[in-house]
Amino acid sequence: MTTARAALSVALLLGFYLYALGVVAVLAMLAVWLFTQGNVNYLLGVVIGLTLLLAGSVAYATWKVMRAKQTPFGLPVPEPRAPALWGLVRELAASVGTRPPDEIRLVAEVNAAVSEDSRWLGLISGRRYLYIGAPLLQTFTVAQLRSVLAHELGHYSHQHVRLGAAVHRGRHVISHTLGQLPDRAIAARWLLLPYAYLYFLVSAAVGRAQEIEADRASVRLAGRDAAISAMRELGPLATAWDFYLENYVAPGLDTGYAPTGVLSYFPTLLAARADTMNQLRAQPPAAQQSRWDSHPSDAERIGLMLREPESPMPTDPRPAGILIPQLDAAAHELEELTFSFGERTRLPYEHYTAATAQAERQRHADELYRAVTRMTGAPSSLAVVLDLLAAGHLQPLAATLLPGSVLADPNAATEAVADSVASAIAAALVRSGAARWQHSWSAGPALVGVTGEPIDQWQLAVAAVNGDAAKVRQELASRGVDPTTIRAAQTTVPVDRASAYAGITNAVIDGSRRDLIITSAGLIIVPTLSSWRQGQLQQRMRQLLTGSTVAELVAMPGHQFVPYEEITSAAMVKKLPATFEYVTIAGRRLTIRGGRRSEEVGDGWESLGEVTGTLAGPQ
Repeated sequence: MTTARAALSVALLLGFYLYALGVVAVLAMLAVWLFTQGNVNYLLGVVIGLTLLLAGSVAYATWKVMRAKQTPFGLPVPEPRAPALWGLVRELAASVGTRPPDEIRLVAEVNAAVSEDSRWLGLISGRRYLYIGAPLLQTFTVAQLRSVLAHELGHYSHQHVRLGAAVHRGRHVISHTLGQLPDRAIAARWLLLPYAYLYFLVSAAVGRAQEIEADRASVRLAGRDAAISAMRELGPLATAWDFYLENYVAPGLDTGYAPTGVLSYFPTLLAARADTMNQLRAQPPAAQQSRWDSHPSDAERIGLMLREPESPMPTDPRPAGILIPQLDAAAHELEELTFSFGERTRLPYEHYTAATAQAERQRHADELYRAVTRMTGAPSSLAVVLDLLAAGHLQPLAATLLPGSVLADPNAATEAVADSVASAIAAALVRSGAARWQHSWSAGPALVGVTGEPIDQWQLAVAAVNGDAAKVRQELASRGVDPTTIRAAQTTVPVDRASAYAGITNAVIDGSRRDLIITSAGLIIVPTLSSWRQGQLQQRMRQLLTGSTVAELVAMPGHQFVPYEEITSAAMVKKLPATFEYVTIAGRRLTIRGGRRSEEVGDGWESLGEVTGTLAGPQ
């Protein structure tokens, strides 16, 4: 079976070249025939262009993929640093009948994998790498990790890694070839797509068969129970890891801070959310599977494991972390190697959570204060916000704060404003030293008073939007906070951490030719170049997008910045040419449409359409 699969993989890859060259040959013969018939016309030009396009795309993609070299990643773990782990790996490698990896590396993900620097489409072996996710060492038992490692080394024993190199390179050749074709080359794309579908279907089937073979090695060398428990644990653990990164690492990165101990504290989160983890474990394994998947479904794999004979291997319930002495130190090294926090200030989680929560609430509060200033034309404060709500101006405030929102739904408007007011109250209490943010691994950050008592800012915000400003003032006064002194930390729309998405050159803006930059904070209208410098437009736009920050773009002479905050209505009024209309709080009507010479840098029109849809719909 292994020999047959190797032959099939190589044959399919070679077949792609033959198929593509065959198509090129047919097109070339067609071009010669047309020329000999005296048909030197548009059709001949199309055939010649299509021939050159296909030949060039296949040659370039093949050259690029064949030159690609594997770059190992993660933290190397030499044998003197983890003799027990290396001993286990060598034992398993001998059991499956293959040579052990040349390197073991830790990675910051819930996964284990093997790779090999093979040559000649995977037919000649090379340097081998075994990657082990640090979260597995932190949470698995030795028996569970043994089953995972046996599975990965099982790929080696059946030559799956070298075989996989041929399949993987084939995928890249086909994907790169199709990717090199311009969007207008529809005919060329349709000529290659049938074979691409065939290759991906067959390679996916080969991959599924390899996984099942590797699972048999896992059951044989670690035991059926250990193999199944590891399989069941991987899904919940991956979900928890993603949740951890999204909720405890990523949220504060745009505030200029970053946490310390990212890897070390993951087990702490799991322990604090044990009930949630048990709920995830209780869910049945995924049974759905696409024919394009390179892995069988978890349900199918577990079902096949249950049919395997039980192994006499004794279960080892010890924590897998004992295989690497001083695992916390290794996790710290891996963290510094993996996460690029740049110049952000590193803080312990207690302080990181507090800084992040406060920065987010203050940003939200500043949006509210700026909306009140636009609404009233006067400086805003928390006291002004409470007065407006007490006077029954909830709906006008919602319309200013959330332009384009579904104000026809009073409940939605009330909830949106209450959320902003809650942020303003919380930020005010913390800025005044009357409260602080308390870190929690089992829930989000909690607002507590100086003595640790919980403060329900949401309840106070609901009272405010219902017109009971007195209750809020009384609570603030009891904690020594004067709402008249609480104002926005940033009175203008912040752009220091905004991102530029795409650009459009030669757009027609309010009837004049201009360039446009779409950012995460607003639109930047840029004077275009003179007619005799039109050839430089694309290069200049790329330089603006990649070589300057949004703050620098906004500050450049002649640039006009239109913050999304100040747009009260947005609509796409015409599809061809694409035409968008916006109205700002100052009453300016801004029209942007495509011109005859308009060009995109990035997904310019698509990005503008997404922005318009967001501004026009629910926030």
